[in-house]
Amino acid sequence: MSDTEDGPARALWYLRRDGLVTGPFPAAQIARYAILGRVRLTDEVSPDRERWSPLEGHPRLVPAPLREGANEGTLRRLRLREDERSGLDRRAEQAPSPEVLERRSGHERRRPEPPELAQGRVRRQALLQGMRRGASRPTGVWIGLGVVSLLVVGAALLVAPGSAPQSARCNAAPVPGVDWHGCRLDGLDLTGVDLSHAQLRDTGGNGVRLVRARLKRADLAYAELPEAQLGEVDLAGARLIGANLRGADLTGANLSGADLSYADLYQAGISGVRLEGARLDRAVWVDGHVCPPGSVGDCPTP
Repeated sequence: MSDTEDGPARALWYLRRDGLVTGPFPAAQIARYAILGRVRLTDEVSPDRERWSPLEGHPRLVPAPLREGANEGTLRRLRLREDERSGLDRRAEQAPSPEVLERRSGHERRRPEPPELAQGRVRRQALLQGMRRGASRPTGVWIGLGVVSLLVVGAALLVAPGSAPQSARCNAAPVPGVDWHGCRLDGLDLTGVDLSHAQLRDTGGNGVRLVRARLKRADLAYAELPEAQLGEVDLAGARLIGANLRGADLTGANLSGADLSYADLYQAGISGVRLEGARLDRAVWVDGHVCPPGSVGDCPTP
């Protein structure tokens, strides 16, 4: 069974794992569950409970970061963004009613998930509870969170790909089509440079300047460019899936036809930016809300 056979965008799908059928679920919810790790690519899906095939055989249901092999750091960031659980077990707060007890099967209905997602939820809930308590030991909460953050950052620095020596490829001249994927661009000034069709996937850097640079149809998927200077940059048709552009200056940039699915644009400067035909599916908008699935050219509030 293929997406072509069943139509490009069926509204509802059933899930099956180890013989257990659940659903139906909207396509967007299946995509979220796949990011969160609650649905596996090997789980079976069906539009009618009769024809079943693995989820990985339906590209339209699989989020781009999973289809294209995003690195673990990007997936971790996306999982924390998509997680809607509070970290509290509502069942522990009060005794369930007899009606609820009668409905329960005795089995855990929630899908298993990656451990870092549960850990991140616990840290988030601890922070929120500490803020609510006000003067009730807030210092301890902040110190504890600070220690955890330092440990996480330290571990990331030890294993980050950018900590290894740059390869000869990363020292190539900045020309159209240059292959800099996975390279560090710290402090690089590329003002007005033509990097059309460049391979910049998984690049990262602090203090990068790409003002008025030409990056038509360049691949910047999962690039880490927070607070980068991108004023009047030409990114028409570029791939920016999952890119981190938090706080970046995109004033007057041309993003027409670009793919910004799952990108992070929180607090980015977008005055005068062109977004005609730009995909913004599940992107984080400048005010922090997540664009609805299927957003093109605009990011309406859900």
